Amino acid sequence: MVLIKVLNFIGGSSCHQNYSRVFSANNIYMPMCSRCTGIYIGFLFSILFFLLLLGKGKAKLASDRLIFLSIVIFLMGLDVAAPGLRIYESNNMISFITGFMVGWFLPLILAPVINSAMFKNLIYDSYLKNRKKFLFWISL
Repeated sequence: MVLIKVLNFIGGSSCHQNYSRVFSANNIYMPMCSRCTGIYIGFLFSILFFLLLLGKGKAKLASDRLIFLSIVIFLMGLDVAAPGLRIYESNNMISFITGFMVGWFLPLILAPVINSAMFKNLIYDSYLKNRKKFLFWISL
């Protein structure tokens, strides 16, 4: 019971915790909404993938990756705004998927920025420069 209260406190610092937008099982609710859960899980898996396969410190932002991230963020924003605009009624799974996509692609932008700020020995190239690798990234 104490663990649930601590997790709800931590989740409440970064999420609205609206219980109609939270995954639950047996009246036990996740500490964050489905969208925030998707963002954090996608970000975590993406970072793990980076560390395992792309661990080189690269410092160049790829503009086409920025465009793709912008599209994914637009889709998440559309999912946020759609119920209010009466376009469609969103549900927890759609919110989780759009959040996961943003979390998955966010490290493509953050990693080069963080690398250039933290490390001196950098490779001035972009992550997933090869189209095949980028398509593989998208398919994951």
